[in-house]
Amino acid sequence: MNKKQLKTCLKIIGSDNSTPQEKEHAFNQVYWDTDVRSWIWRKAISFANGNYRTAENLCQEAYAKLWEASSKYDSKRCPFGWYTTVVLNHFRNLKKYHEGRWSKLARYISILGFKNVLGDDPHLKPK
Repeated sequence: MNKKQLKTCLKIIGSDNSTPQEKEHAFNQVYWDTDVRSWIWRKAISFANGNYRTAENLCQEAYAKLWEASSKYDSKRCPFGWYTTVVLNHFRNLKKYHEGRWSKLARYISILGFKNVLGDDPHLKPK
């Protein structure tokens, strides 16, 4: 996706005048773009310290944040710089504010031996 296409998609997603179908189509173009997708994946896997499942969750959160922040996109800005800023700031905030909570929760669950709590999938083998 080139700069002009990405800029157009972000304007459509963030516009109040766009129909839901137009927004969905524009978002799908951004979501399935290989350049955007691979960049977000590389950043997510590095923030997740190589954990595949956490990186998948981070990618989905990044796209949700892009959708949410697209209403604030200024078309005078470079779209690539804008989305990298949005995604990296979101990842940094998650790491800063949630890392301690997740580690405490994981420790608490392992001590008490709870099953099927927060993402335990019965279809996956236990660790």
